Amino acid sequence: ATIYAASNPAVASSLKGVILENTFTSLTDMLQVLMPFLYPVRFLLLNKWASIDLIGRVQCPALFIKAMRDELVPEWMMSRLEDAAVNVPLKRRLEIPEGTHNATWSLDRDLYFS
Repeated sequence: ATIYAASNPAVASSLKGVILENTFTSLTDMLQVLMPFLYPVRFLLLNKWASIDLIGRVQCPALFIKAMRDELVPEWMMSRLEDAAVNVPLKRRLEIPEGTHNATWSLDRDLYFS
């Protein structure tokens, strides 16, 4: 939802920046990761939620928080999103080595909230 909003010019003009944490590239990519046996019927997904296709439109600063031990969203998806964010004027990356999908913020609160 963050990338979708930030890629919309009507919303983007009021943004000072965005924070993306453990974000997937698209639902079809997640389907392949989590349920590969269903990947052949990916065309049935009505909403592809393809953040990878929208992030190139984002034009505000972005912080990419990557939990390196995320058990749901593979780390490579955040890397692809960061690479595709070609119009982001200022990119920052925060990698949490022991971070998991839901507990990243609680591992080093001083670092996470700084």
